[in-house]
Amino acid sequence: RGAPPLGPGLEATMDVEWAHAIATLAALLVVEDVAGGSAASFPQDLANSLRAAAFDGAQIASVSYGVLQDAQDDRLPGQALQGLLDGGMSIFAAAGDNLNISGPPPIEWPGADPSIVSVGGTTLFERNPSSFFETYWNDPYSASSFGQTIFAAPYWQQGLTGNPLRQVPDVTFDGNQQTPVVVRYRGSWWTAGGTSLGAPPWAAIWALVRTPFPSVPTAPRA
Repeated sequence: RGAPPLGPGLEATMDVEWAHAIATLAALLVVEDVAGGSAASFPQDLANSLRAAAFDGAQIASVSYGVLQDAQDDRLPGQALQGLLDGGMSIFAAAGDNLNISGPPPIEWPGADPSIVSVGGTTLFERNPSSFFETYWNDPYSASSFGQTIFAAPYWQQGLTGNPLRQVPDVTFDGNQQTPVVVRYRGSWWTAGGTSLGAPPWAAIWALVRTPFPSVPTAPRA
């Protein structure tokens, strides 16, 4: 969801390029699901893909797609995500973005899951050539998802919000497609954005955080 205008090809290219731009020496592993999957099968398909990535040595994962959260469809895949978290994998996922005139954009899974770091979107403004600031992304075309999920809040979040249900996003990154990034795709330069953009850079940032100082600039497999 929230894919750039040329669809999944540009989306995947954006993810890889911007993860690499931040963690330049990290080993990047791309896992592709079998074509033809449905929204109903996506949660289990994703869980299987993440297990495959972990088996191949990935310690950090980034997910830029999502589907609307559903307590029944997401229950067993959610258990798999918890198992991956317990095994040491950190997973970052787009919170989702679209326009819902009647209220905030719908919240998407897997970002809604308590085992995931949900990445929301901001609008980036230039104050002067050396100073920038960000605000919540909400424009006439699209907006970043936020709010209360259907899942129980992790213990650390309950202490912050006092709410028994999980709130998202956890972190943010520039997502407004009016303040986009550039992507090199099929021999041309394109602009792209969305909360899909934010998950790979946050995964890359975390790869750098997890890298022992004497080993910098190397980074974990992601």
